[in-house]
Amino acid sequence: MPKWLFVFAQAVLGAMLARLLTTELFATLSQHLLAFVAVVASVFGLAVLIGVVLTKLGVVPGNAALWGSFPGAASVMVVMSEAYGADSRIVAFMQYLRVLLVTLAATVVARLAFGHVNHAAVPMFGAIDLPSFAVTCVVMVLSAVIAANARLRAGPMLMTMGIFTVLQNHAGLHIELPRWLLVAAWSALGWMIGLRFTRDILRYVGRAFPRVLLGVVVLISLCGVLGMTVARAMHLDLLSAYFATSPGGADAIAVLATNTNVAVSLVMAIQLGRTIVVMLIGPRLAKWLAPRLEPAAPEAARAT
Repeated sequence: MPKWLFVFAQAVLGAMLARLLTTELFATLSQHLLAFVAVVASVFGLAVLIGVVLTKLGVVPGNAALWGSFPGAASVMVVMSEAYGADSRIVAFMQYLRVLLVTLAATVVARLAFGHVNHAAVPMFGAIDLPSFAVTCVVMVLSAVIAANARLRAGPMLMTMGIFTVLQNHAGLHIELPRWLLVAAWSALGWMIGLRFTRDILRYVGRAFPRVLLGVVVLISLCGVLGMTVARAMHLDLLSAYFATSPGGADAIAVLATNTNVAVSLVMAIQLGRTIVVMLIGPRLAKWLAPRLEPAAPEAARAT
């Protein structure tokens, strides 16, 4: 795959994140700062604990186990893990397995609470604000080029996100991202990871699957218990608290929250805020913690 395509896909991902980081989101977080800190610290801590256990048991190498367990946006974690030296194939396997299970669990819980949940169809090729789209593309390309030349880790994504966040909240820029462009970017990231899978890594993932699956189920269950605690402490309904503490699958959570009677702004503020916190803390934590964990089993070391 051409390197420039991967770089541009990162820039699109950064723009997508920036579009969600509005002044309204930051205002919601500031109004519930104590709850936000408590929920993020708890979910992050539980996820890291699962990663540590998987490493101690020799299931997954330390750096990949941590990045694969971090409760941020899956695509973001895969891109950043690649930049920080983890095996992005294992990280992708762990992250998207969790996204699948979190989405299934959240859907079941929402159906039990509200019965049938309607999902509005989003057209692939809807109307586009052409002037805004042109400006968005120019900013993405410039940000990606500058970041790539500066050789920043995950720079195209992070720099694009930072620039767009400032322009959106302080200059009134409308970030126009057609659905087909987002699908193309996600596809490029998927191809980039998928083309690197070998027979050895597939065999390794197959052997690790049962224990990683168990780890994900345990994490989702613990976060569910945490959700009940948050509901009592914040006087929230159980579904809002469950969605807020769900360890990933933010896109699916957003759809379900919008189509059910929950505190949507609070749920999404906590979900997105947690992603930003993980992006800020995750690299340093993985760099510090991974070398201190027990060496991975020889089986994991051979999965290259």
